[in-house]
Amino acid sequence: MHGMDEKETKMSFNITTDTLKNIAGYSSNPTVVNGLVEHLPNVMRQYDINSKQRVAHFLGMLALVSNNFASLEDPNGDLYENRRDLGNVKKGDGNIFKNRGLIKIVGRNEYKRMGDILGLDLENNPQQIGRAHV
Repeated sequence: MHGMDEKETKMSFNITTDTLKNIAGYSSNPTVVNGLVEHLPNVMRQYDINSKQRVAHFLGMLALVSNNFASLEDPNGDLYENRRDLGNVKKGDGNIFKNRGLIKIVGRNEYKRMGDILGLDLENNPQQIGRAHV
């Protein structure tokens, strides 16, 4: 573990709605925050997000990409229409496979790849990626 002592790598953190609201301020969405409070402990354990620095970086990045925990998807996907590099080859793919999720999955190719990893049919059910538990 680069730069961390053994004690720090074994820490656990209690993420609450107040924790996330303190990070995000008043703009957070209660549905997003509650979903994160429910699922973040398992994700953090699974990926060894277990030091103060890792937790700070992880929660900061999640706040940034979710507009302070306000949204899990872009309102519009026109920017991604006809983007063959993303696998968006059919009319309407831009809005179907727009940026969704906390780690921002975009494009038919990424939805397929992430679906395969997660064991979900995200290509035919793309809205699943915008849920806090995915």
